[in-house]
Amino acid sequence: MPQNQETGRNASRWGQTYGKKIISKLGGKPVRSGSNEFRLDGKRYSLHCAHEKTSSVGVTYKMLDRVVAVLAAFEQADGTFLILRLSRKQYKGLMRETGSLGPSNGRVGMVSGVRFQSEGMRFGAIRI
Repeated sequence: MPQNQETGRNASRWGQTYGKKIISKLGGKPVRSGSNEFRLDGKRYSLHCAHEKTSSVGVTYKMLDRVVAVLAAFEQADGTFLILRLSRKQYKGLMRETGSLGPSNGRVGMVSGVRFQSEGMRFGAIRI
């Protein structure tokens, strides 16, 4: 089902809520309030959460220039989040343009969960 402004806003809130919790459990420190960028072990990452039935995550091109890697936290049926990592270079090589016609058009690159699983590295699993 395509996303509209309301479902997009709800997804963003959900992702920010769980993202903060996951970053905290990983021991990361947010770069700034309201951002999904964080520092861990002196490196800058971006974390993106996906509901159980969400098949991909998106990252802005500007953000990709600031981080060493993208972490995707995919919600599992049992409520845990499987966290997978792609380096910035890997993410850029795998991404496709967002299908959005809204403000993210031309600004966000998407990578599927299938590609994260086949090309990425397991970063951990967390239960919130």
